[in-house]
Amino acid sequence: YYTVRPNHIANLDGNYFLANALGGDHEFKFGFQFKKAPVESFTTYGGDAWAVSDGGEPLEVWMYRNKAVNYEGTFWALHFQDIFTKGNMTLKVGLRYDHQRGINNESQVPANMVAPDLMPAVVYPGDEEPLIWKNLSPRLGFTYDLTGDGKTIVKASYGRYYDLLDLYYLVSDFNPASVSEMDLPWTDLNGDGNVQRNEIDPDTVYYTRNFDPSNPDSLVSPNQRDPNLSAPVNDEFIVGAERELIPDFSFGVNYIYKRFSNMLQWDYYHRAYRNGPARPFVGIPSSAFVPATEDFEGRTVTYYELGPGYEAVGEFLPNWNDYHQTYQGLEFT
Repeated sequence: YYTVRPNHIANLDGNYFLANALGGDHEFKFGFQFKKAPVESFTTYGGDAWAVSDGGEPLEVWMYRNKAVNYEGTFWALHFQDIFTKGNMTLKVGLRYDHQRGINNESQVPANMVAPDLMPAVVYPGDEEPLIWKNLSPRLGFTYDLTGDGKTIVKASYGRYYDLLDLYYLVSDFNPASVSEMDLPWTDLNGDGNVQRNEIDPDTVYYTRNFDPSNPDSLVSPNQRDPNLSAPVNDEFIVGAERELIPDFSFGVNYIYKRFSNMLQWDYYHRAYRNGPARPFVGIPSSAFVPATEDFEGRTVTYYELGPGYEAVGEFLPNWNDYHQTYQGLEFT
């Protein structure tokens, strides 16, 4: 494994205080953030073929085409906040804009050394279109001094936060020059424990990853990303109070509520395992699944797998639009 990951970062922050305006005092905070993150990464699997045996008997071979990718992310953001103070009240109003961009650049990877005819070299020219997320995040905060002496404070806040664009999972995984795998039957004809081309059965494919056996030199990854993929959202609400009991010692309690929505979901797209699918399939009717059985620890287990006519291809990444998670908690300080 080898990688080069330089980061180029620039930040600019400022503030300005304006007294006695619009009924109170204003403290303005603003800034700009920039980050460019190019990545070159190479991963190799020794010999490009891993022999798998069961009780000493040859079983299958895991064929690999190495990973040699070049991708980058560009991130920039603008933020602005007004802290308004009037009497016992402080009001915070803020807004943040994020622009996130990820793209695969030209990448090339050599063929599998054992079976270059099955897993040929790939020279990928790069993505035609980048993945871009543009998000606007509001922030609100309110505090009030109930007693006017700073000893009893009530407060509430709301903020919206968006996930960072993950370059590894959301960009490089959709590069055909990323690591590819194909598992095939293997018979050790000469008994030397090493995999040779004539010992591989290419007609029966057990498993694939980022690889389409019917189109092995394709410049399009079989992994599919929803063209409308957008950033997951976290909405956070906090309500609390704080009371100074003795000088320099106070007690506080906060109620925290978070709602996570627009989350990402990895589903398998036309992908069948020998022992059944591990996750839901996309766009495949329930009638496509057929029962199968397997003996496990002295008992017969029934599971369901895709019937004939469905070949292993790739993975599909959409937003999980009809699903959300919530978190509630109490914090004592």
